[in-house]
Amino acid sequence: MTRHSACVIPLLFAGLALAQPPSPPPIQAPEAKAPLLFVRVQGPEGMAVTFLEAGGGKAFDQPVTVGLRPCFVYRLKLSGFPAKPNVNLYPSLEVRGTLRIPPQLKAADFPAPVVIDDEDVERALSGVLVTKVITLEDAEKTSVGLQFAGQPAQVTISPEEDPFAYARSVGRPILIVRLGMREPDKAEIARLGQGMILYPNMKALPPLSPGQKFYALPPELPVKGPLDPLEECLRDGGDNGKPVYIAEGGQLEGLDPTDTVAEYRDSSGRLKLKPSNTVCLCVPRFLAVRHETPAAQFEMTKHPGAIRGEKHQDQLLAQEKARKLRGLDEMEQLRARQSLQAAVANKRPIRVENICVLQGIEIDVGLAAYLGSKVALTLREEDR
Repeated sequence: MTRHSACVIPLLFAGLALAQPPSPPPIQAPEAKAPLLFVRVQGPEGMAVTFLEAGGGKAFDQPVTVGLRPCFVYRLKLSGFPAKPNVNLYPSLEVRGTLRIPPQLKAADFPAPVVIDDEDVERALSGVLVTKVITLEDAEKTSVGLQFAGQPAQVTISPEEDPFAYARSVGRPILIVRLGMREPDKAEIARLGQGMILYPNMKALPPLSPGQKFYALPPELPVKGPLDPLEECLRDGGDNGKPVYIAEGGQLEGLDPTDTVAEYRDSSGRLKLKPSNTVCLCVPRFLAVRHETPAAQFEMTKHPGAIRGEKHQDQLLAQEKARKLRGLDEMEQLRARQSLQAAVANKRPIRVENICVLQGIEIDVGLAAYLGSKVALTLREEDR
């Protein structure tokens, strides 16, 4: 936080009474949109990465960094896993956008990380679709992901959550990675085209061939215009966030840690504020939003009829009925036990009536009052 106070010099500020200080210049946000999104693919030691294209592909050892055109879907082949040498995975990369950086910077110096770890491989081999949405976090907010040494930040959400909605809530999604085992057929590879990937040691890409189709959504809506390009920026200086003002008593309010404001008095002695220029520092911060879609959920959602016709489903239904019957038996036993307890409880009032002979006690008490008198003898004669 920087605060400058200027001295009151009548000769220097004599002209300020006639003219107000000019308004602060607009934020100098990055305007140059990189034509390519550079991606760094990294995995377990020994993994090979093959980028599939029409007419063949090129293989590299991990890690490898390439440039991808936005609004296209790319297919990869991952092989050479040390624990599973005969296993291949075929992830897809869907590029949704690129970085916005100053002209003096290079987009290749800020590649989006695509990290495939051992857990991702095991989950994909078990039939789980692993999705990672790479998003640019707001540089002025605290990261929501966990970051370890040498790895990008990552957060894992539950299968019930939407990874795309979560990624949009924390930043701007630019890349979608889907990791699975299905090998693309020849028709799919032919639709990928050629000249779409800037490989290492390449200077530029050829122009797009006529008729090349876009497979991903455009990163910007043509009606609304460009999105706010400040995810890559850490703003320093100026007056950002809550406006700075002079409160009652002369103290400053609304001054954020990154604000830079000059405080001075004009020729009339009034206290004035002047914010400095805002500088945007390019610090792209990537976050991987990881999501798993179990195959069982997918099959039951997409093919309920097929599953209903399988035998194992009937077995499950039979087992479920058996559980219900077993539960009924247990309930009947429980009811029988409860009824016995009720019968025992019903006997208690009878026992109490037999013990509490109130009439006999009243007779004994009444006779005690007449002991040794003629009345007692008369009563005894009548009883006889």
